[in-house]
Amino acid sequence: MSSELEVLITELEAKKTDEKATRLEALRQSFAELEARILKLEQDQAERENKKNHKFQLDVFFQKYQIALEVQGDQQSALVS
Repeated sequence: MSSELEVLITELEAKKTDEKATRLEALRQSFAELEARILKLEQDQAERENKKNHKFQLDVFFQKYQIALEVQGDQQSALVS
């Protein structure tokens, strides 16, 4: 009788291990899907901000003084030395 109990215990432990592995794999897959969704949302947000701010590009911004400078003209694309 004790050998039957040992077999049952072994089977239950194996089943428990399989269930844990299945749940862990499901969690990993779910995590990967969430990671992919977050990355996509961040990329979409960056693209929207890039399009929105494309018309408004500053040449210099002094954060300490909250001053922004925008210079129009040929010097924008030319190398200043």
